[in-house]
Amino acid sequence: MATRHEKCEDIIHSAALAAGGVGFIPLPFMDAVPITGIQITMIISLGKVFGKEISKTEASAILKPLLAGVVGRQVAGMIPVFGWLAKSGTAFTITETLGWNVVKNLEEEERERKRKEEQIYGHGMKEGERKTKDYLREKIKNEFR
Repeated sequence: MATRHEKCEDIIHSAALAAGGVGFIPLPFMDAVPITGIQITMIISLGKVFGKEISKTEASAILKPLLAGVVGRQVAGMIPVFGWLAKSGTAFTITETLGWNVVKNLEEEERERKRKEEQIYGHGMKEGERKTKDYLREKIKNEFR
């Protein structure tokens, strides 16, 4: 059975390769929609690996800061062959980097959630322990009167 890291690696590398392949399309702006779809699917899939439901809207919001890169990629794509290669490589690299950043954020969210749960659970345990000790003290005190 694959580890969580291996599952993430498979999802990210597959998406990056697909984005790079689509990025090689020589027509300007023809790759933007498919690459965005690939990246949204990747983000949603990574969320599932962590047991978190990520909607298309949430995944799209994660991509908004990357929109400026779309224009740059399209300008590069206007240069035959070398521009297409640059556009493809940029799509691959951005998708790969995006994927690992999403994983990092999901891991941080998970650590924070666990820390809060431990804090709450630990507080409840201490309070329960204190109440039990008080009860037993009172019971022993009353028993030997």
